[in-house]
Amino acid sequence: MKEHLHKLTILFVISVSSYCLVQQEYYEEKDKSDPSKIYYKDAQVLLIAAVNGLALRCETFAQSGFNYGVSYLALTGESCTEPQLVKGCTEYHYLNEKEVYQCTALIFLDPCDVTSDSPPRETEAAQNYRFATFGICAGAFRSKMAIPLFL
Repeated sequence: MKEHLHKLTILFVISVSSYCLVQQEYYEEKDKSDPSKIYYKDAQVLLIAAVNGLALRCETFAQSGFNYGVSYLALTGESCTEPQLVKGCTEYHYLNEKEVYQCTALIFLDPCDVTSDSPPRETEAAQNYRFATFGICAGAFRSKMAIPLFL
């Protein structure tokens, strides 16, 4: 009787684990072929290019009260630390393309407003714009970091 129960337990564990693996492969293929999704490594490249462009264009970007450069790089890290039982990490491997494009467009459209002080500082409007943009990008990249790091 005990041996029979042991075999049933093993069979049950194998069945459940194989079911989950099949489901993860299904969701991976589904998201891969979905035109509204973008692979996270491609999204990382877009984000890094946008942030580098902003850093070159705006002299006050690196002098802000927040460390936006490092914060944006932290968004590109792997967010999936606890894979779901059925979907695995597919929701982190494939991001919503429109949200990623909105994030990068907002970074490219940063006004770079500065004060007439010497040395120039970013205006309050520019500070608010960058803070809001970071929040939108954090959502697009499914990051747990909702606010940028301080200097």
